[in-house]
Amino acid sequence: MKNLLIFEASLERLNTRFASYDGLNLLAFTKDGTIRNGDVEIKGKAMFDLPIHASWLSFEGPRELLPTFCSLQVKSQALEFVQTASAGLDNVFFKQLAKKPIRLCNSDAQALSIAEYVVSSLLFRLQRVDQRLALQRNNEWKEFVFRELAECHCLVLGYGNIGSRIADRLRAFESKVSVIRRQAAEIEGIAKTGTVADLPDMLGDVDVVIAAAALNDDTDQLFDRAMFQRFKPGTIFINIARGSMVDETALSEALDNGQVSYAVLDVFQQEPLPAEHRFWDDERILISAHASNAGSGRERRGDELFFENLDNYLNGTKMRNLVDLASI
Repeated sequence: MKNLLIFEASLERLNTRFASYDGLNLLAFTKDGTIRNGDVEIKGKAMFDLPIHASWLSFEGPRELLPTFCSLQVKSQALEFVQTASAGLDNVFFKQLAKKPIRLCNSDAQALSIAEYVVSSLLFRLQRVDQRLALQRNNEWKEFVFRELAECHCLVLGYGNIGSRIADRLRAFESKVSVIRRQAAEIEGIAKTGTVADLPDMLGDVDVVIAAAALNDDTDQLFDRAMFQRFKPGTIFINIARGSMVDETALSEALDNGQVSYAVLDVFQQEPLPAEHRFWDDERILISAHASNAGSGRERRGDELFFENLDNYLNGTKMRNLVDLASI
């Protein structure tokens, strides 16, 4: 019998899908911070005595209780498999898990959502939708020229599940796409590839820079004053990765001096973004609340990935999105 730790909200939503699983015992982590094992409620230190073999870290748990949920996994000596709904693994929790002999799988369920977010935000700027709306509000019948995405050379930093989908969609618009990845091996359909070390030399030739990489020692504070100075004047900058990749003061300076003409920011150094932050009132910045992944199909794709990997775990077969623990 394998014990699966799961948020109560996830279990209630998908309870019928678990009905066919023999040999699986469901430990529901409740909104009160206890574990419900069938009809038995387990509290406090007794929860940490439970052998947890597998867990699903979905987005449906109470945020304030995440430390307890994560600690239960870290301290379990029986842990074998963790499926997370997250794509990024920079949280200290995952570094702790990486020390254990487990199978950890991250998620690509949000990749499609984020790719659409990036393209729609870019089109919003290039098509000058805000100007179109202003003309409509003023009852003005006026034509203006907009820039075509097909004329843009876009650079995508990161070529994992998210970055590759962004690149695919940009290429569908006939954009020229270059990529920064861990290895500079050529990719069919990609104009140029390089590593982070090549980034400064590649920036002067691109019109759009999209940060979609994992946060690590190479990318933390990557976009500082010196890096923004390498941008081609008028570059559009999009960050859907992590706020820690960007020196926000340097970004403001780059907007002021014209190296960056427009920024689309979904992530920030401090989240939620403080109400008094200068970014809120800057019309050259489009802000969202770390919500680029909130597409209507994300939950369904996340469910399917979890059940696929749960079956793989129970059957001893190859898992999808299995993470190399040494890379965390």
